[in-house]
Amino acid sequence: MLIRNLAGIFTCRGFAENEGRRPTVGQADFIRGPVDIYGNDETSQIVEIGCNLSPASNVKVIDGSGKIATPGFVDSHTHAVFAGSRPNEFFRRWAGQSYLEIAKAGGGIASTRRSTCDAEDDYLIEKLASRLQTIRASGTVAVEVKSGYGRSLSCLSIFVSYPIAVSSAS
Repeated sequence: MLIRNLAGIFTCRGFAENEGRRPTVGQADFIRGPVDIYGNDETSQIVEIGCNLSPASNVKVIDGSGKIATPGFVDSHTHAVFAGSRPNEFFRRWAGQSYLEIAKAGGGIASTRRSTCDAEDDYLIEKLASRLQTIRASGTVAVEVKSGYGRSLSCLSIFVSYPIAVSSAS
């Protein structure tokens, strides 16, 4: 794949130089465009960065005008296996209730724990797959999914027994 005419590329060079620890603003590497990126679809590796690159004739070309390329995001802590929904709690907080008052009334994390413990594995798997698709579509390339909310260790079989394929296809 070739992305042409990008406004720029943020490379995160400083993060690599400092092993991810406290890079300085001066270490943030930004390549100003117009610039092209040529990548190998099979290996997901960047092959070349430059101007007016000439790919093979069978390469998909995307117009990147007005866009900036960044490395993929890594989410090292997410709770994507859960059931239930608590949007009403936002309104209760806006109305002045404390988190403790909401929790005492059966809301809060205890509500999520109950819903998750009561949910069937198939439902959790379906929701997890959907959430991972959304995460992927948002530019995240690696995610560590936390289990929890009171599920037993047998819940971990979801990850072993039901592998979930997450596609980057759009």
